[in-house]
Amino acid sequence: MGPTGATGPTGAQGVPGVGLPGATGATGATGAAGPAGAANVIAGWINTDGSTKTVAAGTFTSSRIGTQVGLYKILLPSVAPGAAFVPVVTTSAADVVARVTTVKTDTATGFTEVDVTVNLFTSSTTRRDAEFTFIIVPVQ
Repeated sequence: MGPTGATGPTGAQGVPGVGLPGATGATGATGAAGPAGAANVIAGWINTDGSTKTVAAGTFTSSRIGTQVGLYKILLPSVAPGAAFVPVVTTSAADVVARVTTVKTDTATGFTEVDVTVNLFTSSTTRRDAEFTFIIVPVQ
């Protein structure tokens, strides 16, 4: 037998292979607890005559202010007078706007009082009775 021939040139690189996915990693540590929710939220739905239609959360009473059209008060026994809170009112009536006009201490009960005025959308001086909803969110 004759001598072994010279080594040939290196061939071109082959197409890369497709690997299989690796194993799922270990479960990470539990994250920190989130901030506490607003536990003292007060919310409800008020009728056109000032009576309470629905209590969604918390404790409150509602009424019309005297016999005045479009003027309502909400008494909040669980909100200390002078405590910070965010009041929000809204109405689904298309031609009116509901707004908080006064926050004070009710002289008869000592409770925090939120007064709401409902005006025609086109006039800030023309009041009208309308149902509205509200939410009171304490600032902590």
